[in-house]
Amino acid sequence: MHLAVSWWVMVCYNFHFVNSGLRLMLEPLQVVHRTPAMAMGLAQKPMSVEQLIFTPVSDLPLVSGPRPETFQPWKRAGPQ
Repeated sequence: MHLAVSWWVMVCYNFHFVNSGLRLMLEPLQVVHRTPAMAMGLAQKPMSVEQLIFTPVSDLPLVSGPRPETFQPWKRAGPQ
């Protein structure tokens, strides 16, 4: 769960929320607000939450889960 929340915060920070420190002054009265991803050229505009949720992260096929041999049976402590 901690990994999922950390991933969500990182993605929202970089692709959703504009950062006032990354403003781009085009003319004296025209300012473009940017996200860190826009500043690095990874995005053209801030992404909506819907776009963040439904955009595929990679083209890798989904895996059904860990292989059964990776799990070890639980061992109880004490008498059985």
